[in-house]
Amino acid sequence: MRIKAFIEKIRKPRKNVPLKRQVAITLGIILLGFVLGVLQKWMDGTGSSAVPTILQQLDIGNYFGRLAIWILLATIISVYSESPLRAAINTFFFFISMLAGYYLYCNYILGFLPRTYMMMWIVIAFASFFLAYVCWYAKGEGIIAIFISSIITGVLLAQAVFGKMKM
Repeated sequence: MRIKAFIEKIRKPRKNVPLKRQVAITLGIILLGFVLGVLQKWMDGTGSSAVPTILQQLDIGNYFGRLAIWILLATIISVYSESPLRAAINTFFFFISMLAGYYLYCNYILGFLPRTYMMMWIVIAFASFFLAYVCWYAKGEGIIAIFISSIITGVLLAQAVFGKMKM
């Protein structure tokens, strides 16, 4: 019980959230992930010439091809979830559905499936389950919340300055 009390000093999970609402949010996150995965691969490949000129100038396809945007989206999903477990579940399903959209597009539209690259991203998706659980506490109070927030900020800054890892 001491650990639970200590953790709840950082941030308390919202209780009594209706299951129907939790399922609806998770389904929306799954849909968002799938759409973003398909959109990313479409802009990466066949759709780059069909993107409106303004979006080509903003280089949206390149932006979504970087790791930083996916870290940012996962962090947003995590910290705005009702509990650390919901954060873990929602973030995991976001990544799995994003990968499903991305690699289904690769396989069925473009006719190739980069299995090694796909396996690396699946490992990242499974790791996101545990990382999202911890990141949920970044929106809490106290030194631990500040420490978690600073790690997230540091990772995002490192990606902005040094990040060359593409999706």
